[in-house]
Amino acid sequence: MNDAGCSIHGRNRSPVCPTCQAGGGTPRENLSRWAEESGEELLFLDPPETFDSAIIGVCRRFHDTFVLYDGDMVIENLTAEMVFDVEPDGDPEEAAREWFEFNTIGGWVGDATPAFLFKVEEAT
Repeated sequence: MNDAGCSIHGRNRSPVCPTCQAGGGTPRENLSRWAEESGEELLFLDPPETFDSAIIGVCRRFHDTFVLYDGDMVIENLTAEMVFDVEPDGDPEEAAREWFEFNTIGGWVGDATPAFLFKVEEAT
């Protein structure tokens, strides 16, 4: 483990976080190493430059294990990368959200399909 610790938990290592337990490296590298050692299959979004900063960790459900991404951060990254067409008078964030919902949320590639966490803000 490098001095900075896990990219998610920093120096406060989590006993259940594969990234904390795997040591230094990017979340993708650490989770890939963990998956290989554990016999798990993980699928990641590509390209890494756009999506890896949004990796939160791994989720487990019954017999399934899959990568969990911060959905809001994915949309922020897509907006910044402009990997889709935006109408001249359109809203880039809305275009990113529509592109994401159709091309990513709408895709199913098996039990290891990544999941996305969207935080619900409290009503004031």
